[in-house]
Amino acid sequence: VDVILSPGHDAAVIAPRGHQVALASEVSPSRWAPLPAPDQVWAHSCCSGSKLRDALANETVTAIEADVQVGTFISDGGHSCTQVIMAHPPIRSSDLSLEMFLDACMKDGRRHLKFDFKSLEAALLSLPILAAVRSRLAESGQAVWLNADVLPGPGFRASPAAIPAEDFLSAVASHCPGAHLSLGWSVNPMVPAAYTHEDCTAMRALCRAHANRVGAMGGGMVLAVSARLASRAPGPL
Repeated sequence: VDVILSPGHDAAVIAPRGHQVALASEVSPSRWAPLPAPDQVWAHSCCSGSKLRDALANETVTAIEADVQVGTFISDGGHSCTQVIMAHPPIRSSDLSLEMFLDACMKDGRRHLKFDFKSLEAALLSLPILAAVRSRLAESGQAVWLNADVLPGPGFRASPAAIPAEDFLSAVASHCPGAHLSLGWSVNPMVPAAYTHEDCTAMRALCRAHANRVGAMGGGMVLAVSARLASRAPGPL
């Protein structure tokens, strides 16, 4: 599910993943397409050429999500090289690069896009690429969400988050101000734990700091949470 931050950041509601609402900052002019209506039909984990083609061929799909990491790109001819690819760990190879994914989605021009970054390196390499096509995406009305687990959460509090929050948000502010954010915690949903008020206080502080940093250019924000963990103690969220 996604937890949707309300204007002012002081309250939130739990909604099905894909239901989005803008923060107060999003009413200001943005260089990116605005948040779409909440009733999106998602195609998740489109991390191969065949999965992306299926999603684009499905007329009911209105938004596409894919995982982004640095790994081995394998061409149709069998040649390989290291670059930014669409793949979900532990898989670290793909026939679909970030550029190929973007090219296909922009040619289609109808689906909103969510990028789930699996490492800081992948984010740092990807954000300039996304910034370079921002105007084309905006002209087509294709909203973009940048997703990352930026804080340690239930089951992982003793370890660093998958992506350091400050480094990620600083890069977003530098390259893609106005892009919408989907922020989460690194978690293990199999452990007997739940989100705490401390988890949510830390995330709220991050969101406020980012909104202050980007100012009028800021986009919308949602929090990506584990439904299993959230159901154990929804109160803090």
